[in-house]
Amino acid sequence: MPAAERLTTSSRLSLDGIGPVDIGMTLDQASTAAGTPIRTRPEDPFGPECEYAYASGVPELAFMVINGRIERVDVVDRSGRRVKTVSGVGNGDTEEAVKRTYPGRIRVEGHPYLPTGHYLVYVPADPAFAHLSMIFETDGKVVTSFRAGIRGVVAQIEGCS
Repeated sequence: MPAAERLTTSSRLSLDGIGPVDIGMTLDQASTAAGTPIRTRPEDPFGPECEYAYASGVPELAFMVINGRIERVDVVDRSGRRVKTVSGVGNGDTEEAVKRTYPGRIRVEGHPYLPTGHYLVYVPADPAFAHLSMIFETDGKVVTSFRAGIRGVVAQIEGCS
């Protein structure tokens, strides 16, 4: 029997989770699936309605937890560029590379804080995934961060704020 997949910097982000961690899991379920603790930080200023959790050993990831369940995964790695999507897109990739990787599936929106930046919003082709979304934030040239999960939660610009 092969070993269970662990959450690592080699895990890939999809619309419905990252590696062995699925959108909708509780932190206990996610920790068990990941093979590493995923916990909130007591010093974070958020409450149980919306808070962030982090995986031990994978600092590139932030899990948005709403009412006890993971609803969004943010890739916050700005330098290492280790975590990527299942299609191989990650921070530092060009806007054109994102569009080439997901032909006809990217809607370009203005970035709310960077006049030259964009939100490249992935639009799922499969109606079964219509409730999910992925957004690549760019500085107008390259991806600076990206996130996936429940569509309305992924669209929240300020996260839990």
